[in-house]
Amino acid sequence: MPLLNPPGEGGVVNSNAFNFTRVTAALSLLIGGATVVGGVVATDASTGGADATTDWLQFNSGQRLVIIVAAMAAWSIVTAADILGRSVATGKALEAGVIPLGVPQLAIRKMNNVADVNGRVYAIRGGNAPAYLFSPDGNLPSAWVPTDDIRFQPNP
Repeated sequence: MPLLNPPGEGGVVNSNAFNFTRVTAALSLLIGGATVVGGVVATDASTGGADATTDWLQFNSGQRLVIIVAAMAAWSIVTAADILGRSVATGKALEAGVIPLGVPQLAIRKMNNVADVNGRVYAIRGGNAPAYLFSPDGNLPSAWVPTDDIRFQPNP
């Protein structure tokens, strides 16, 4: 499984990670790697055993462990917040399901017992009850109209 979502294959979360998450991951790897390498080249400072060994920054093994765990915890928290944030944003966008049209389309709204109304469709809303955002010509208010009540006309 790739670290980032391939284009168009993100499932529910259809965006890549935030830059802050990427930077945090890189810094965590750098800090963790430097701590591990520092522990490998640590020297025995006294006869106190393994806990008395220090690396070039004077960290003992307990301090190195805390640094590694803290870096992993920071990365985990930032990554979880990133995933949650992208999931919520994607869910809200999918829930709304509104697709604005780049060019408003000429249309006629069929009205019951009244003359049909000319106007333009500006957006489409999906979901259980798909509808068009229809704006009649003149000073009448725009409204979401069921798809069955709209007949499109060719644009000039």
